[in-house]
Amino acid sequence: MMKSLGHEPQITRRRAVLKKLSNDLDETVSLSVPNGESLVFYNRFESHWPLQNNVKVGDHLPLICSASGKLCLSTFERKQAFEIFKVTKISRKARNLIKSQKEFSTELDSIHGRGYSFDNEEWFDGMIGASVPIYNGEGKLCSCLRTH
Repeated sequence: MMKSLGHEPQITRRRAVLKKLSNDLDETVSLSVPNGESLVFYNRFESHWPLQNNVKVGDHLPLICSASGKLCLSTFERKQAFEIFKVTKISRKARNLIKSQKEFSTELDSIHGRGYSFDNEEWFDGMIGASVPIYNGEGKLCSCLRTH
């Protein structure tokens, strides 16, 4: 499926918008799409910064510690979000990784209330990310726009 995505009709227009946004913000921007109980990087534009996060199109995002992942989980039934939180293993332990279900619940409530998400060095030490939702015509989350 991921290999066929480059052939869809709106790719040129979408990439032009992402490139302009990356240039305007002077930051890396990316789109990720839900894929079952995970998120997959779909499009990405790197900033010119010398330090880069080595994430490529097709890579999976950690749901419990990335801005887009937590945003996506905030749209799930809470029981399902907690199940994912409990079973997800993060090999790299960033300094602000949320470790308790209570903290995670509070975070999901905050995200749900404000409509966008942050990760405050929860995925990588020294990196702060932000994500906003993109909804389809039925009001369902179809992708997340992220910067860091």
